[in-house]
Amino acid sequence: MVHTLLGRHDLDLDAVDAIGFTLGPGSFTGLRIGLGVVQGLAFGCGIPVIPVSSLEAIALRAVVLHDVGDGEWIMPVIDARMNEVYHGLYRNMAGRVVAVNEDSISRPEALPEILVETAPVSVQEVIGVGDGWDLYLDRIEARPKAVYADVSTDAEQVLALALAQFMEGRAKRIDDVEPLYLRQADNWQKRQRIRDNPGGSD
Repeated sequence: MVHTLLGRHDLDLDAVDAIGFTLGPGSFTGLRIGLGVVQGLAFGCGIPVIPVSSLEAIALRAVVLHDVGDGEWIMPVIDARMNEVYHGLYRNMAGRVVAVNEDSISRPEALPEILVETAPVSVQEVIGVGDGWDLYLDRIEARPKAVYADVSTDAEQVLALALAQFMEGRAKRIDDVEPLYLRQADNWQKRQRIRDNPGGSD
């Protein structure tokens, strides 16, 4: 698929300066598959990489699709399963989304308090984007000023964010990059032990 895409533009991998990709947060399996592809290309061709937050890409897509005003607060919230959500807070600054706090994971009910403690801003002041709002809105005490639940990560916004970092000289070696899981590592290790020892005690 990569070679087909490059072929359409009469390019090969030697012409690629860097590979932009979403680092997470997101599906554990999806992140591993995505990173595996990027690792293969980057290691094999000696190409640097530019990791992009999936929540940042969602926030930027909301700006592009829904004409979000300058200075508006944007809160991407996506389903993390296990009754939790991945979330971040960004602000539209002249068409560029700026992170206000770090991407995190929590229970949906905690979002109003987290916003007030970290921004500070109320849920009523943010534009909610991502499927988490659609899935868990009834469990969140307050309502955002607008909700665009159908907004998801798109390659066009990943490219825009990666290109901005590349122009600032922020490309990285692939072996300096780890996926952003957010959920505690011991949870994943516990699941692995259960898979390796089904029916056994943990």
